[in-house]
Amino acid sequence: MANLLWDHAVHYVNNPDEAITAFTGHQLLAVRGGVHPDWGTHNALSYFGLTYIEFLSIYDADKLAEVQDSFLLSRDALKLLPAHQVLNRVALRSADIDATHATLARQGLSLSPILDGKRHDAQGNLIEWRIFTIDGSYQGVAYPFIIQWGNPDEERLKLLRQRGLDRPHPAGAVTMAAALFDVEQPQAVAAHWQQLFGLARDPQDPARLLIGEEGQRFIFRHGSLNRLSAIQLRTDHPELAGSSLRIGDGEYQFV
Repeated sequence: MANLLWDHAVHYVNNPDEAITAFTGHQLLAVRGGVHPDWGTHNALSYFGLTYIEFLSIYDADKLAEVQDSFLLSRDALKLLPAHQVLNRVALRSADIDATHATLARQGLSLSPILDGKRHDAQGNLIEWRIFTIDGSYQGVAYPFIIQWGNPDEERLKLLRQRGLDRPHPAGAVTMAAALFDVEQPQAVAAHWQQLFGLARDPQDPARLLIGEEGQRFIFRHGSLNRLSAIQLRTDHPELAGSSLRIGDGEYQFV
């Protein structure tokens, strides 16, 4: 299976502009993304290199309801919003989504077909990707979904910087360090994800997985939520370090 990297985290919100305002108030850059016309959603984005936060919201409730049986993220939005503005899933990036799909299918998971995604950004640029989702959960924790972008990583990062989407935050150097999952059986979930997705265990803690080459981690800690609950952002900004930001029921911890 192709090596999988942490692409982004999805935070379902009722109003992407309010999420942008919250991030701006903590000296983080966030911008409007665009509309997903086939899925009834729209988003705002905050980039930290190639790994980013997606604030996903309902744009067209009728379209969302129409496609809920065929697209998992639309079904998530319909189920969660407006009552639960939560961090819900992570996306893993593959350089060979066909091979990744075939490997995971052999493991008996309930996979969607590989779908073509597209939207226009605020500058009118067409953004394209391929995606498939994994239905169900393990120990109550929703599975990631898999994405492959239309450009290789180096080229895509260059484009993001040319378009001003990935640029220094007002707070200075900030990176996405970890995704925190509150689960009842941390080591069991970590072992399951390690086996499925070919991730490495942190040698110092069997409930932590290494994801990518930048020291990023998926941390499974004991709790009753059984979902993604927080994102850790690494910063050396003196006013942010040690603080946290809540948007709905999602938490951003500055470490």
